[in-house]
Amino acid sequence: MSEPQSIPSSERVTAPSIPFEPAQLRRRYDGWTAEKQIRFIEALATSKCVDEACRIVGMSDTSAYQLRNRPCGAAFARAWDLALDCQMPELEQAAFHRARYGVPRPSLQQVADVGEGVYAIAFRPPDEDLARAIDVALGEMASSGELRAILERWRLWDGRQGGLDASAVSAGPARTLGWQDVRLFLRGAVLTIVISSAAMLLAIAGGLVLSLARRYGGRVAAVASTVYVEVFRGTPVLLQLYVLYYGLAPLVALDALTAAVLGLGLNYAAYESEL
Repeated sequence: MSEPQSIPSSERVTAPSIPFEPAQLRRRYDGWTAEKQIRFIEALATSKCVDEACRIVGMSDTSAYQLRNRPCGAAFARAWDLALDCQMPELEQAAFHRARYGVPRPSLQQVADVGEGVYAIAFRPPDEDLARAIDVALGEMASSGELRAILERWRLWDGRQGGLDASAVSAGPARTLGWQDVRLFLRGAVLTIVISSAAMLLAIAGGLVLSLARRYGGRVAAVASTVYVEVFRGTPVLLQLYVLYYGLAPLVALDALTAAVLGLGLNYAAYESEL
């Protein structure tokens, strides 16, 4: 049993008193006296935590539950339940505020922004009219200041929101395919052809070696070739590329192009060996 502790000024309860008849127990200097029972209920009404209330009155939580379950502690148990139920709206509001805005820590300082994110509203492709209506409504809210009032009420307004132009929120012309997009597609097509050609050359050589090992090699070579083929044909190629690029990075650091050619070549070789 812990030693009784005096209640610091910061821990003194301010919850309304809950009238109840303390359990009549044999008088002990370190037991649950009537005064400790009253202080426990008041502390529980404020903290909503049994451990914290027991710490304040200097008693263990085990003895508190034992007293609650005793026949003479029926009034103490009812007061216990009332203490947990009272001031719940205030507790829920405080919990929401802490979850939404966090806990201020003077020791933490904002050095720089790691990144910037935006909120977006998604619509189905056929709902073009709804998307335009939402854009127009947001533009009008931004122009009239209603959007700023909402963000300020929820403490979300700062200089970055202030720099947004209302015209950026309003509906704009649909984006069309431009020359930059065509160049990007052509670049991707050329890169795809290069990777596929290099991987196929590697696969042809590897498949030939595997096929010769399975047909003319010894027992060990044939078994090893069969295991290789079954593993690379039985696992997804994306998983193989992931292991090759990320899993082997601590041992062998490969750039993206080399990892793609090597991974696809090793995978294609298993199929080429079956031809």
